Amino acid sequence: MEQRLEKWNNWIDQICDDVVKLMRYRYIFKEIMDIGNKNPYLRNHKQNPFVEYIQNTYVAFIANILRRQLKREQHNSFTQLLYEISETPKLLSLELFLENLNQSEHKNAEDIFLTEFAGSQTTFVDPKRVNQDLRELTERGDSFVSIADKCIIHNDIQHPNVEPAFQEVHNCIDLLEHLFRKYWLLFKGETLENDWWIIEDNWKDIFLQPWILPNNESNMDSTDWWNVEGDKEWDEWTP
Repeated sequence: MEQRLEKWNNWIDQICDDVVKLMRYRYIFKEIMDIGNKNPYLRNHKQNPFVEYIQNTYVAFIANILRRQLKREQHNSFTQLLYEISETPKLLSLELFLENLNQSEHKNAEDIFLTEFAGSQTTFVDPKRVNQDLRELTERGDSFVSIADKCIIHNDIQHPNVEPAFQEVHNCIDLLEHLFRKYWLLFKGETLENDWWIIEDNWKDIFLQPWILPNNESNMDSTDWWNVEGDKEWDEWTP
């Protein structure tokens, strides 16, 4: 029992790393696309190979992570975790939940367990609820697993007929993140807020510097150049 619980706890820590990447990289991708849409020059050069590279790299990376977490046969995937919980639900009891939970933050701990996890089973996790989560996630993510398998991991001659739109990908990420937060609470006794994955660094600062310096003078102080020449370029396209 303790060995399996320890394994599950290790798994959800590893799953957390992937969910953080999904949320952060999706946010960065959306922000970069928004920067491009607001910039007249970039807006008129959407067919630029670099833009295509950004989009394709994003899709490949996201599809690969979704495959890793949604393919049940994959060791320590989120779907495999849910499957194992559904097979041995009595390991996750109300007693264990109360031990893990920060009850100063959750005064109605038993109600939380009953509402979120137990249902009619008041002393341990209800496997029907876990299977419902597993089924919903699997149905939502099957197409991404197939794309990653046939188009990214392998160059299968039988490619999927329909490629999902960005919104479908993002809906799948949202569902995975929602369910992850639910089971993180079950294992860790900690509620993750909506912005728990947020990037605190000023990562956009990199776009405030010129990427290619005049005459490729890499030893030039780019800040000094930007203060003079960059302002001129800014004035040229600022509405």
